[in-house]
Order: sequence, then C-alpha cells, then structure tokens
Amino acid sequence: MQISEMVYGVLVQPVVTFRYLGQARPLGRTLGVWLLALTFSAVVSFSLIRGEMAALLPEVPAVQAPVMGNLFWLYGVGYLLLSLGWWLVVSALYGLLGELLGGVPNGTGVLTCLALAGLPGALGPALQLLSRAASVRFAEGPLLAGVFLWTAVLQVLALRESLQVDTGRAFVIWVAPFLVVGLMLLVGVLLLAALMFTVGLNL
Repeated sequence: MQISEMVYGVLVQPVVTFRYLGQARPLGRTLGVWLLALTFSAVVSFSLIRGEMAALLPEVPAVQAPVMGNLFWLYGVGYLLLSLGWWLVVSALYGLLGELLGGVPNGTGVLTCLALAGLPGALGPALQLLSRAASVRFAEGPLLAGVFLWTAVLQVLALRESLQVDTGRAFVIWVAPFLVVGLMLLVGVLLLAALMFTVGLNL
C-alpha cells in the first residue's frame, strides 16, 4: 500500500486500512507521514500565537524579527519532541493494556496505526486560523470538537484492529490513560485543599 493510499484509507476507510497497517506494520512510512503532519500543525499553530507573542515585544523590527525567528525554531522543535514522546509513551501503555485485556502483542502495529490515526489532529490549528481569518471565531469550538471526536474514533478503531480486540475493550484501553490522569489530578487537588485547610486551622 502506497503512502497516498494509506492516508486516503485512514480518512475514508479506516477499518480496512488499520487492519492492513496492524498486520503489515510499515512504521517508517507512517512515521514520515506523521512527522510531515506534525510539522504542518506546528507551523500553523505558531502563526496563531505569533500575534500574541509579538505584542509582548517592542515594536521594533530589528528586535522582533530575530526573537520571533528563534521562538519559531524553539517552538517547532519542542512541539515535535513532545508529540513524539507522547506518541511513544501512550503507544507503549496502550500495548500493555491491550495485552492485559486479551489483545495480541503488537507494539509496532499500535505505533503504526496510532501515528496515522492522529492525522485529523493536524487540521485543528488550520481550522482555527481559517475561522479567525474569516472573522467567525465562534466556530472554533465546534470545529475543534469535531476534530477531537474524529481523532478519538480513529484511535479507537486503530487500537481495535492492531490489538485485535472488540470495540468495547478498545474504548476501555483508549480512555484508561485519561481516567488515570484525571484521577491523579483530582487526588492532587484534594490533597492540596486538605493541606490548605489544615494550615488554616493551625493559624
């Protein structure tokens, strides 16, 4: 399957395409596609925050130009590294959870499928930029929610086909990290509140 066929298949026929990717595991090609999508997303998202950052700098081209150039490279490299790190960590966690829930061991397949399942996410910053350029910022929320739901559905399908589990277990695997992070945040907030309450009583 060619790169164009993989991209088209993920967006139009995700079940068949993820089933193929989970078995063939063309990690190198899918990683290249995903890196291109991440680069596009980083460039567009930087343009969204460029105006806000420029407002914090003196209105002198000799000052703004080099600072913005350095910020662009710093932001872009950081964006790519954080995205790659998150992809590796989450894929490893999904693979482990999949095995615990009866899925087949397929770490490379999970990496491959999740890389392409994140393609719609690259459209988020572009849709934001278009809505602002068209002066319809009220549409940002619905558009971003649509991109999130599209990406979530593709990720669940990617886990289902790569780990060879049913849809219910694939959804449990997908949502588990979010539940763990939410629980940790809740515990942290409760502990902080308890600490502040205790300090207040002692005062």
